[in-house]
Amino acid sequence: MRKIILTMASFLLVSFSVIAQKKWKPFAGIHVSGSPDFYYTGPSFSAGVIHSINKKWSWAPELTYFYKSSTYEHSSTLSERDRFLSFSIRSNFNYTPGKQAGKGLFIGAGIGFQRAKDECWSITDNGTTKEVNAHYDAIRYGIFTATFNTGYTFKLKKDKSLQVLLSAVGPHAAKDYLGTYVEAVSVLSLGTRIVL
Repeated sequence: MRKIILTMASFLLVSFSVIAQKKWKPFAGIHVSGSPDFYYTGPSFSAGVIHSINKKWSWAPELTYFYKSSTYEHSSTLSERDRFLSFSIRSNFNYTPGKQAGKGLFIGAGIGFQRAKDECWSITDNGTTKEVNAHYDAIRYGIFTATFNTGYTFKLKKDKSLQVLLSAVGPHAAKDYLGTYVEAVSVLSLGTRIVL
């Protein structure tokens, strides 16, 4: 957890250090994200930069963090805790088909790396027994993960903008007690980001 926070903080510092450069624009976003089966849904956060290549194309590397946990009391002696954690590094190339640069509809795709865990603990009156229901890790399996996004950019004052976007990561290798399988989408997100 500490490594993830330090990585995101470092990425933000680098992003904000390029504010003075015209073609590099940092952004921060908040989204509603879901795991593949939508068992876990909740807020996720992203940070990155957008680099304008030309009027139609831009490059947007970003870091995204999604964490959700739930606790269930089955009885006075038995409870369960579920946890989903996803950290991804994404590199999307976005295309804007409209006439105005940096405004309107955009669509993009790229590659990324994702580290994700889906874990469950059963807690009894005798102590805690950790039972891992599923654990999947794109880096461990050596898989380059595809990334996709689409959205709309609204111009704000002083070269700032607001983007509403839908993004996805996948396909992704997953593993549970039945074996290894492939998920078409490992995390789906809908949200906004402010581009400075």
